[in-house]
Amino acid sequence: MQIGCLVLRDFRNYRSLSYRPSARLNVLSGRNAQGKTNLLEGLGVLLTGRSFRTSRLGELPSWGTAASTLSGELIHTEGTRSVRRTIQRLEDGTWQSAGDVCPWARVIVFGWQDLGILNGPPAARRNFIDGFAARLYAGHLPALLRYRQILARRNRLLQTSDAESRLAPWNEQLATVGMELIDRPASAPRCASPATGKWPLSSWGS
Repeated sequence: MQIGCLVLRDFRNYRSLSYRPSARLNVLSGRNAQGKTNLLEGLGVLLTGRSFRTSRLGELPSWGTAASTLSGELIHTEGTRSVRRTIQRLEDGTWQSAGDVCPWARVIVFGWQDLGILNGPPAARRNFIDGFAARLYAGHLPALLRYRQILARRNRLLQTSDAESRLAPWNEQLATVGMELIDRPASAPRCASPATGKWPLSSWGS
């Protein structure tokens, strides 16, 4: 998937923005508080209907406005698709997000706080890749939960006196679900390679 264009109206600090990224890697450079993260947030909201920074929709429209509009074009192997989303305040004062759903569009957020994935313990990297794989493959998270449940029950069984005679069914289940899990985390990082065009934007500040 590639981003053809992104248009923001009354979103955060943008009264009006039209951005057309290149087909490969894009770097957003500028001083702090100029809107780099807001642009990335707008892209995420357009594709998913939610922000990676806040759960309060009322924080997204520009100050003093009652609605915000986001639109764009997504380029896929099957063609180009236009998407549009509106965030507006209702008569009762609550906020509503409504717009198009694109099932093959995926958004993965990677921020400075995620640097632990690179220089932290192995568990941080496993959790990140599992989370990434869960976005790409609908069956990954249920399989991961099943694996952890089976492993916990098997570990409890190991504490009993007759564990050896009862381990075989649990070993078989553990191997079956484990094989199901191995492939997805291994292939997920390849999907994040800049060469695939699936990571079109990055943000740098001074």
